Amino acid sequence: FKTCDKELMKVNSFYSEKLTEANRRLVLFGIIALDSSAQEMGGDNYANLHLHAYKPTLRKKSELHKLKTAAGDVYLSLVFLQSYQEINYKALHKIMKKYDAKFECEHGLQWKTERLDASVLHTERNHCGQMMFRLETFMLQLEGGNKQKSMRRLKVPPRVKEQVRTRRTRYFDLDCESSFPVCLHLIIRETRSESQMEPLVPLLQLYRGSFLLVEFLYLLGLSIWFWRRSGINHVLIFELDPRRHLSHQHVLEVAGFLAVCWCASMLACLHPSLLSVPQQLHPLFLHSLLLLLLLNPTPTCHSRSCRWLLAVMVRFLTAPFRPVGFAECWLADQLNSLSPLLLSLWDMLCFYTSQINWQDLQAGYFLYRVTCLIQCFPPWLRFTQCLRQYWDSNNTLHLLNAGKYSTVLLMVTFASLYNAAVELSVYLYLWAMATCMSVLVTVSWDLRMDWGLLQGNGLLKEELLFSREVNFTPFCRRSLWNLFRLENEQLKNCERCRAVRDFDFPVNLPEQFLQEKLMDQDEMQNDHHKVRVQHFSLQRTVLFSVLLPTLCSRQQSHSQLFFTKAALCSPPVIVQTQHLEL
Repeated sequence: FKTCDKELMKVNSFYSEKLTEANRRLVLFGIIALDSSAQEMGGDNYANLHLHAYKPTLRKKSELHKLKTAAGDVYLSLVFLQSYQEINYKALHKIMKKYDAKFECEHGLQWKTERLDASVLHTERNHCGQMMFRLETFMLQLEGGNKQKSMRRLKVPPRVKEQVRTRRTRYFDLDCESSFPVCLHLIIRETRSESQMEPLVPLLQLYRGSFLLVEFLYLLGLSIWFWRRSGINHVLIFELDPRRHLSHQHVLEVAGFLAVCWCASMLACLHPSLLSVPQQLHPLFLHSLLLLLLLNPTPTCHSRSCRWLLAVMVRFLTAPFRPVGFAECWLADQLNSLSPLLLSLWDMLCFYTSQINWQDLQAGYFLYRVTCLIQCFPPWLRFTQCLRQYWDSNNTLHLLNAGKYSTVLLMVTFASLYNAAVELSVYLYLWAMATCMSVLVTVSWDLRMDWGLLQGNGLLKEELLFSREVNFTPFCRRSLWNLFRLENEQLKNCERCRAVRDFDFPVNLPEQFLQEKLMDQDEMQNDHHKVRVQHFSLQRTVLFSVLLPTLCSRQQSHSQLFFTKAALCSPPVIVQTQHLEL
């Protein structure tokens, strides 16, 4: 019983803390500015009254979208908190019930009546439902009374591990999986004759970058499958929409479709007599298709995910001028491995805009400089992101990370100088020294900081999410890096009690609205209770001095909403996080 008392105390403190935090979030929305007024007014009237504070914001689509997203995340956190309360209450109740059944006594029932039923976990069990109802009313008003649209914004994502695949999806996957090997075999068969293929080599070089992109998408789909199977919440880590996002099946479908398009374009390039299209236009058509899919304005072909990708690309390209998140850093790291794709785009630009001697492509010093700049672009982006992160957090680890990417810049620079002047051996020695230093620093940083290894436990982490068989699966380096990088990020989220996205509160409640509301409450109290005028006057002064800075400050915008392995996994009472499937 002492152990149960200790665990109940932990659960009560965690539940009370998160209830207070959720209540503060609703105060920021203006939904429960005063508990007394919220009880006196009906839910719909109260929501209508507070909606007047957002009239200037409702005219701005971007601010309105932020407001709806923030309300949806708070609602999702309340659903998680309600599940936490129900599961832990049932767990404690079953422990007491099994104790009484085994020892044939009623001490467990007595403990449940005196301790469990009298705890915050039981007495405040309806508080989450009340706040969820107020959020539903608030969202209904934001959507103009459209209940179906508002509930779609607030719906809880399903907890099913594997999504149901339709018959059309299975047929499409089967066609792509069967067509790609056949087309690839035909391409290899056609390119065996070196004498016939020598004039086409410059043209076929344009397909290298797109093939690397298809390979990257295949590996990304496999990585998402591993994350989902191992219980890593990649949706939270990348701050995706938990209600609408791509699964590993969607990513593999896109990769299969692009692979078939790549093979068809190359086969058409190898057999120009079969089509009336000029041979040189096939690579251009393929890359135009990729660009069209990325910039697709219609609500088809996963356009929502494409817009998210474009937004992340804009943010990481402007890294020195705005805060940096995990998604921007991750995409910039992927770009470091996809630098041949950038070089392929440069080759295509040169091929279609100027005349180049492809047989003596390495002769021009201008090409060396451009190649060096292109290869320096991805590490330079990560370098600026690290400097921005240090500017925001004053954490010296970001400066060390920036130093790691500076070694990559030195390595690429000395390699370019050596290629331009092979007769100078000093550049060879400098390039060798920079390469050794970059490899040592990069490997050490990946093992220690990005993966969390080399910290005892047989050179492994203290906590493992992947099985030992997966740890040594021979994937490509970047795909393997992605697996362990997100595992380490998931463990950090568990330590920080984070299960939903952080959000910036999009609007400030107008000061005039609060003043009018408080004056109306004061007049109402004067009419019915004249004896308590001084008490409410003092209450108004205290509330206005304490509540208004909280409501009108954009600095208090980040929430750390909840559910951690540390809070949910303490034996014997707390239920494991993976069973909740949050």
